[in-house]
Amino acid sequence: MNAIAIIRHSLQQIFGNLGAVLRISILLALIPLALMLALGLAPLFADEAAMQRAIETGSLPWGKFLLFLLVAIATAIWIAVAWHRFVLLEEQPGAVLPAWKGDRMLSYLVASIILILIGIVVAIVISLVVGLILATVLPAPTSMGGFIVVAVIAGLLIGVPIIALIMRIGPILPAAAVGERLGVGGAWEATRGATLTFAGVAVVIILISLGLEFIGARLFGRSVMLAGIWGFAVQWFNLMLGLSIATTIYGHYVQRRPLV
Repeated sequence: MNAIAIIRHSLQQIFGNLGAVLRISILLALIPLALMLALGLAPLFADEAAMQRAIETGSLPWGKFLLFLLVAIATAIWIAVAWHRFVLLEEQPGAVLPAWKGDRMLSYLVASIILILIGIVVAIVISLVVGLILATVLPAPTSMGGFIVVAVIAGLLIGVPIIALIMRIGPILPAAAVGERLGVGGAWEATRGATLTFAGVAVVIILISLGLEFIGARLFGRSVMLAGIWGFAVQWFNLMLGLSIATTIYGHYVQRRPLV
């Protein structure tokens, strides 16, 4: 039940403050997109096979790619810090861009790196365990349909616990944004007993993401331009939903705010 309440509260944050959401995120989200187009990287990002070939043949323009990556990371952190502070501190964004909080953004970057490193370790362990179990329990797929079923089962069994465990320590991100001291141990203790709840949240997140991808493929699969616009909108929504869920978890489990 709490999983649904967390999702509902997070969606209310977004759609109940749509003006602030747009002022905080939309222009900053467009900056890396514009840079990608200006640097001529769009064809690589639109075609996974082309990206792979460019990496394998050494023809990937690494300078442009790293510039884009740095700008994308900076704008994402800028959005994240501004959104956490808006929800938790009621700090209003500017008319065009949110305030630049360099110290908070640096703290957020450090917290993100810690979270990513822990997530990598967790992902490796869970993937190995689930892989061994599935190899023992499930027969090898003999058709494309069977392969897809096994892939979906493996994806859920691996993805859900990884996301749930990352959510347990995820409060270190909003804490960094608002200037509160909260380590990994403190976040883990604050979210004690919530692992199954977060697993439910993870399932809903995965279903929402798959549903949006399916809609885009069905409606815009034949138009590169429309598919690109839809893809940008989906990525933006997923970013804001993820930030809102992290904010909700911090507010409820660390600050003990009610889920209303």
